[in-house]
Amino acid sequence: MSSVNDRSKYTSGHPSDGEWLRFADGEITAREEKKMRAHLAACWQCRSALEETQRAVNECVQYREVVLKEAYPAPPQPWFDIYREFDRIEEQAAARSWFARFSDWMAAAWTIRRTSYAAIATTLIALLVWQSWQLPAVQAASLLRRAVASAESKPAKVRRVRIKTKSATLTRVIGARLQPAQNKELEPIEALFRQANYDWDDPLSARTFQRWRSQLPSRHDELTSTLDAAVPENRYHRIRTTTDSGELLAASLTLRASDLEPTSGLLEFRNHELIEIQAVETEQQPALGSTSIVNPADAMRSNALPAAPGALVQPATLQDELLVFKALRGIGADLDQPLEVTLNGATVDVTGIGVPAERRQELHAALDSLPRVHLQFNDAVAPSTAQQERHLSNSSNPTPEIEQLQGRLEAALGGRSAFMSVADRALASSDDLMARMHALRRLAERYPTNIESGMTGEERVLLAALRHDHAAAVLAQAATLQKILGPALRKVAPKVDARSPAALAGGSWQSATEQLFNTSRQVDLLLAGTLAATPAARPAEMIPGDLLVRLADLLVQAESYEKMAREVQ
Repeated sequence: MSSVNDRSKYTSGHPSDGEWLRFADGEITAREEKKMRAHLAACWQCRSALEETQRAVNECVQYREVVLKEAYPAPPQPWFDIYREFDRIEEQAAARSWFARFSDWMAAAWTIRRTSYAAIATTLIALLVWQSWQLPAVQAASLLRRAVASAESKPAKVRRVRIKTKSATLTRVIGARLQPAQNKELEPIEALFRQANYDWDDPLSARTFQRWRSQLPSRHDELTSTLDAAVPENRYHRIRTTTDSGELLAASLTLRASDLEPTSGLLEFRNHELIEIQAVETEQQPALGSTSIVNPADAMRSNALPAAPGALVQPATLQDELLVFKALRGIGADLDQPLEVTLNGATVDVTGIGVPAERRQELHAALDSLPRVHLQFNDAVAPSTAQQERHLSNSSNPTPEIEQLQGRLEAALGGRSAFMSVADRALASSDDLMARMHALRRLAERYPTNIESGMTGEERVLLAALRHDHAAAVLAQAATLQKILGPALRKVAPKVDARSPAALAGGSWQSATEQLFNTSRQVDLLLAGTLAATPAARPAEMIPGDLLVRLADLLVQAESYEKMAREVQ
């Protein structure tokens, strides 16, 4: 079959694998070598095949040099020189008769044959026994070495592991820049790791297991391979090392065969403590420096673990939800961010849509320390709410009327450069204004008067703080817009009938929020029609006057709204 394949490859225009192997070993003639080097220069396929062959040979050589020479002991004594014994027998037999020499030769040959058979059989038995004891150790050392090299070749990342003991279950973050806060419930577990010289900072890694294993004075290794029952194509290697010395009597590490990534571990201590370590497989990125604990009496303190059978599940409350909004407010993630917050029975579910990786880390840092919070991400792309409202279109061309209006504004402001600067500042302020108003509107819709009336005192305080923070920012942006746009608009606007700005109607803060939201949106759309040349519902000559009126309304309403929010606090 090999010759047939070689011929088929040769006739296809490429040398066979056997020819490339002889070429690599220098076993071809100079003429053949010249011909094959010329073929290599023109054929990327054969260059790739040759490089793959050389790489495989190099790996075999390295395995023999690094693993076998280190693992296998030297022979106990030099091999017996059988040829010297043959020479001695021939010299002694030279002076004897032909018949005697023939008889002695036959007897010696039979003795040597029996001795050789017995030696070979004994050696094979000894080799099999030694191999059955030493081979797992050699394989374990080689596998750990490969796993460590694989881990060190990858970029460092923050990981989450779940550690389960007899009394508690905790989820730890590994690889964070920030150190987790000290917790008295973790101290006994950490002390066990320290006494056993097992790395507490990274308990589920090939490097940690390798370091612990290498410092043992005596050990016994077992290596097994298993298939995932749920996904048969997934194979796992499990290394289990036992010892009679130290506080840790046995440890096992399970590696995924495809990438040698540690997936679980089991530690058996001398005091009969059994600790299970499991990698938390989730697309979530853990928070920096966070540690959450799950006790049997409080099964809901970790959002990654289900409640134990029969455990009392404490439902998430409005206070839990408001704490989420407060945390999001702290990092600005509630401002026009594609986040959905849902009170879902036992947890507060936070779903991010199209959130970049860097922002995911910030969200985990803000939310992972909160109880009963479940954070997940959806990679779909969601446009910002302000863009949806404004219907921005960079490809649209301004109408002649809008161009004339912009020309008048340029003249009023002192030129094109000044107009562009004012336009950028005004649109940025309007973006922030609408982001705040969308956040306020979500709060008003989420906590209507009937829900707010049933809140506890702490929940009311949290809600009032969120409202005031947004209200103060809305007032600041309204004042900024009035300051940078008012003078120019008064120069280009036709005479506007004097009237008092529209104040907020009486009622709840929820209804006031809706009124302020509508005014803010009208200002935003008029700004977009004037400065960004997006389609507007007003004739161009009416926009400056309308914008002046709406800016006055916005400022008055924002002042009243901020005062209302401050008084509640």
